[in-house]
Amino acid sequence: MKYRPHRYVTDIDLNCIAGDTHVLVQAINISPYGMRLKCDLGLMIGMPITVEILGRQTAARVAWTRPDSIGIVFKQALSIADLKNFRRMKGPGGHRRPALRRVHEFAGG
Repeated sequence: MKYRPHRYVTDIDLNCIAGDTHVLVQAINISPYGMRLKCDLGLMIGMPITVEILGRQTAARVAWTRPDSIGIVFKQALSIADLKNFRRMKGPGGHRRPALRRVHEFAGG
């Protein structure tokens, strides 16, 4: 079974460049290695794409496509610090993934 890094849910709007097209897209989730973007740009798998993350241009390629979204893989993985800073940002819906809390229930309490 192939390891898949955890994806963090988000709704941050990002500037995106694909060829000659410059658009604003919404990030659906992010991991150190890539992200899912809500868009209908009609891109093909393998196409280069650039997204602006924390004020820096981040190069990536399209890994998969769906009618309303694409998955991209970063050419260079995000650092843990950059991922944490990105997760602190709030999107238009005010969504920011809260810290995970584990609740333990004990039988017979």
